Amino acid sequence: MAVKMTGASWPGILDLAAGRRCDEAGLLALCDFVDARIDCADFRMVTLLKVRYAWPELLSDTTRERVDATILGFRYWMDEPGDDSMCFWSENHQCIFAVCEYLAGNLFPDTVFGNLPVLGRTRAERGADRLRVWLADRFRFGFTEWLSNTYYEEDITPLSLLVDHAPDEWLRSEATMVLDLLLLDLALHRFDGRFVASSGRCYEAQKCDPAAADVNEILGSAFGSQGLSKGPGEPDPNRLSATFVLRERYQVPEVIRAIATSTADHEIRVSHGLDLPEVAARVGGDVERRGLFFWLMEAFTTPESINDTMALFTRWGLRSNSFLAALAPFAPLAPTGLLPALVRVLNPATQGVAIQRSCVFTHRTAHWMLSAAQRYHPREFGDQQHLWQATLPGDVSVFATHPGAPMFDDTARGFSPAYWVGNGRNPDVIAHDNAVLAVHDLAGRRGYLEPERLRFSHLWFPTERFDEVLVGGDWVCGRKGESLIGVRSAEPLRQQGSNEFIQEGELTGWGVLCSDVAESGELTRFARSVAAGRLLLSRRLATWHLPEAAAARGRRTLALARGGPALLDGSPLETAYPRLECDFGSVPREPEMIEISYAGRGLRLDWPRRTREQW
Repeated sequence: MAVKMTGASWPGILDLAAGRRCDEAGLLALCDFVDARIDCADFRMVTLLKVRYAWPELLSDTTRERVDATILGFRYWMDEPGDDSMCFWSENHQCIFAVCEYLAGNLFPDTVFGNLPVLGRTRAERGADRLRVWLADRFRFGFTEWLSNTYYEEDITPLSLLVDHAPDEWLRSEATMVLDLLLLDLALHRFDGRFVASSGRCYEAQKCDPAAADVNEILGSAFGSQGLSKGPGEPDPNRLSATFVLRERYQVPEVIRAIATSTADHEIRVSHGLDLPEVAARVGGDVERRGLFFWLMEAFTTPESINDTMALFTRWGLRSNSFLAALAPFAPLAPTGLLPALVRVLNPATQGVAIQRSCVFTHRTAHWMLSAAQRYHPREFGDQQHLWQATLPGDVSVFATHPGAPMFDDTARGFSPAYWVGNGRNPDVIAHDNAVLAVHDLAGRRGYLEPERLRFSHLWFPTERFDEVLVGGDWVCGRKGESLIGVRSAEPLRQQGSNEFIQEGELTGWGVLCSDVAESGELTRFARSVAAGRLLLSRRLATWHLPEAAAARGRRTLALARGGPALLDGSPLETAYPRLECDFGSVPREPEMIEISYAGRGLRLDWPRRTREQW
């Protein structure tokens, strides 16, 4: 049977939500997709469960029976029989599969399921067990796929489904609190109606055009019509997020709405996730507990994770999964204990797929927003991590990367890193106030599976979206309305097309400055200032002599010392952050309580008590 590729939802969901019967063909196509166990079938299962819980009486008997059969026959976890190639393990998929198994089991508690012949109540217990771990870890450690304008849709939507339909009040409370944290992230890093921050996982379309972000429907529903593609109250029915927009219970706290819509200046410092050496001590547990946390980080082939990876790969018989098939040749070596040493010798480029702890600085103003992951594993391999971005009104994004290439040529894995996705090798990045310094050092040891290493970095600067652009030999500046941005390069620039500026060399650097006309004058004056600011690079020290627009704020130099601190006017800058530090609240790493307040409103989340207080 040919399976039609579908969105995660379909237009008929709007009819059902309005109390009308729908064209059921699209719903049946979702069933076909789920039955075929194609990757991301779990996204479609979210929609099937929403329909089955919320509007069963509006379905024909035949279609309802078909939906039930699909729910009862699905594979909900890796330890079950199945030779498919679904991705179960990333942060968002672990959440979705657990939510779906829990709700499916509660829907049919006394029915024996097909793929794993257990009663529904057993299914519900299995899903709940995984959910409790996932939710507690997110509250404690934050989100590994930090600030992702793609994957936050896949966290927020299933949790809203859980809040709507979970019979367990304790679990509903946990899901509500984690939803609050996700919406808080959206609010903190919202600019001009968009979610435009440094990110653990981000793709080309969403980086280059904030209007393409997968969370835009959620932003519009949560914070107002700006950012909602179809207008207030009209979700895109083909998106997974339609289930969030049509939610019944979850209400966004007023303080989070106030933060999202603030037009004042805010500096925000956040920390998400763990570094690989932290996992064993902070997560602990047995092979399955540690291994699933490593896999949630996409850390399969690192010295810290490889033993747990191979143990789970063998235990669950995952050789047929196309995402993991390349691990099979290493299975015979697992009992020897030599795999961590082998990884160190081979230095596989796949190590860069691992998403480690981020410390993100974001400065949000009425005219621009700047966001950067401070010093995120410089000179190491990268994948989908989006390390810095400047955003101006009108969906203008500016960022630079070292273009990479996929390590595999199959469709399952052959899409990152890429020309504009992630980095082949990560730059060293520091941001402060309205400035970013990013240094690309492309020397160093090659890695196993590493494609040809390109010897340049490049800047995305969409000239056609600006009102005015000026270009020099080693700088480019633009104005959008009253907003200004200038970029200084260490080496001469070569423009390629209307969006790309290339800086050739094994050692390159970018200095980025945001401002506005009231502060820095018209573009010509601002550009003279940017052009005059020298950017000096060596492998030991990169120093940017800041333009006049920064010097007016009392700053002269921004520097990065290899193996040493980031420096502002010669003094070290702190780049290791607590969970949250801003004028809305201060939260340490691994908190038990999170409290924020703004504009006379507040929210207190107490995890040990599972209480949520608002004022």
